[in-house]
Amino acid sequence: MPDPKQPRILLVEDHEGKRYTIARLLRAEGFHIDEAETGTSALALVRAHHDVVVLDLKLPDILGWEVCRRIKADPATSNVMVLEMSAAYVSTTDRVRGLELGADAYLVHPVETIELVAVLRALVRLRFAERERELQRELLLATVGHDLRNPLGVITMTSQALMLSPTLTEREQPMVERIERTAQRMTRMVEQLLVFSQGLSSTLPIAISRIDLGELCRGVVRERQAQEPREIHVIDELGCAFGADPDRLTQLIDNLIGNALQYGTGPVTIKLSQIADRARLTIHNAGTPIPEAALPTLFDPFRRGTRVGHGLGLGLFIVHQIAVAHGGIVTVSSTIAEGTRITVELPLTSA
Repeated sequence: MPDPKQPRILLVEDHEGKRYTIARLLRAEGFHIDEAETGTSALALVRAHHDVVVLDLKLPDILGWEVCRRIKADPATSNVMVLEMSAAYVSTTDRVRGLELGADAYLVHPVETIELVAVLRALVRLRFAERERELQRELLLATVGHDLRNPLGVITMTSQALMLSPTLTEREQPMVERIERTAQRMTRMVEQLLVFSQGLSSTLPIAISRIDLGELCRGVVRERQAQEPREIHVIDELGCAFGADPDRLTQLIDNLIGNALQYGTGPVTIKLSQIADRARLTIHNAGTPIPEAALPTLFDPFRRGTRVGHGLGLGLFIVHQIAVAHGGIVTVSSTIAEGTRITVELPLTSA
């Protein structure tokens, strides 16, 4: 097992002799080297624990530029540094293209060992610094979330007990109800912070069990309608159970409903159906459509709509994280005529 403090490099080179020589030189300089000879094998091997991918561009199956794009597009590996190397693509235009497509550095063969090692060590320093920042963010968010959860639980239980008190007056009842609603809203915000901290540097952990998605939706709707006057309808045409994390999906559904209630108008409709081997959940609301310019970053963290609300801007980010952790996808369409539809598709896996 490699030393966690030892820089870990994934070397992607289809020429066996060249790969052997570079790997041998880098191991002598103290790097742990994993090897791949094709773009496909590189994408299968790369993990978040890699510090740098040394990537030849002229691979037999996939161009290195595309391999780099996919590494950077995957949330689990997007922070891994990529050093592109080539003896074929050596022009200024080639180097600019590589860097604009996501590479962190670009070297042209033949390259002196001393330069290669220096560039790798610089990239490793950047990677280690990024990991330290990630750790500090996770610790801060997890600590804040944990420390807030306990007092919020006390506030919620106390307000519920007060609601049952025979001495509670009609004047006091709305104030206690407001305290409970506010505490529940803050609790949801804390839960979102905890999910965000878990998903910062890796795929969100899930615990699979057999679930009825329709029943999960109806349960969330019952809780929401105890506090919201708006109509929320569930159309369940799925008709089958499948394997998923019930707690995560409950949070996904609650975030989607909350988003529709906050930014939409009129009734909210949730439709469940089956498309081939996937379960589809679509939530629809009327109202002002999402601006087209906002769609590409809609699922980024800390993005909020123009309407004043009480959230952190993490709701749709967490929806996307939960869907991806299940092997699913999230899409959105929003027009004046059709309203806004957010669709989640999840694989119908067995528990």
